[in-house]
Amino acid sequence: MDKTRYILILHFICLLAGCAFWFISYLDQINMINNGYLNKDSLSFRTKGWEGKLKNHKANYILMQYDSISPYFKYVHVNGHVKLPPIDYISGMSTAERTKYALIGKMVGTIANIPKSYEIIGYFHTPHSYRLQSQIWLVSKEAAIELTNGTNFDFSTPSGNARKVLDRLIGSEKYELIPRDQFGTYVLESNRMFPAFLTVSILFLAIMKVLVIFMWIRKDNAVIKVFYFSGSSYWRITGFLVQQKLLPYFFSSSGLLVLFLTFKFINPLWDNVWLYKLTYFVCAGWLVLLITLGFTIIKESVQKGGKRF
Repeated sequence: MDKTRYILILHFICLLAGCAFWFISYLDQINMINNGYLNKDSLSFRTKGWEGKLKNHKANYILMQYDSISPYFKYVHVNGHVKLPPIDYISGMSTAERTKYALIGKMVGTIANIPKSYEIIGYFHTPHSYRLQSQIWLVSKEAAIELTNGTNFDFSTPSGNARKVLDRLIGSEKYELIPRDQFGTYVLESNRMFPAFLTVSILFLAIMKVLVIFMWIRKDNAVIKVFYFSGSSYWRITGFLVQQKLLPYFFSSSGLLVLFLTFKFINPLWDNVWLYKLTYFVCAGWLVLLITLGFTIIKESVQKGGKRF
């Protein structure tokens, strides 16, 4: 009964941490939408006279190309599985089986400049984002850059280090990074206090998790002593505690990760940072439990001395 209770407490802590990680990423996505679909990790750059086809790359990314004179008119190159901003699709329209299509904001007054090869399939459903409401996206899955469409670029990827992905895609010698406050690009920093509160809460949950694990292991101090003084080997004592504590927690917490992974597919965000952090949080619990087990076995056996049967 004690084992089940402690495991449930540890899972509840992981559940709260997972919700906090997800909500922080959700707020980052809201800021990204309000900022014209740019986040704190996005890169702004200009090319050094380079144009042509982009290298074949498995990374997921959005590359926005535009002219500084008309920054709201963007040629958008999409690669891989990338979550687009919320869209109200025109009846019967979708991105499936299309290599070129247009998405526009509901505040756009005219569509006369949209090339005939791009068909409007929907409108940005982002009422709180003035930037997206004023933009025209000409989305293409054809990986080719023509500088007549503009020499300024914004690059975003959910695949981790944006600079590393961009270097592999274009080559570091072919572009020059520009400050994010130029050409109308910047990063919103709204909702800063709430994510900070959530971060402190996660730290508190991590401390609580360590304390619960320590209390759970200490309940078996007497059992370890009995095993040791009755002649059991360290390996037998370790095997018993691994079977009683580590393995049940390992398999049940793995099931919790599968549950969050399923939720990620049902309600995906721009990236999976929250899921990676939760995985580290859970794996750290396994490590703390293993270290605590080893330390307790040594402390309550060989360091106690005494005569063994």
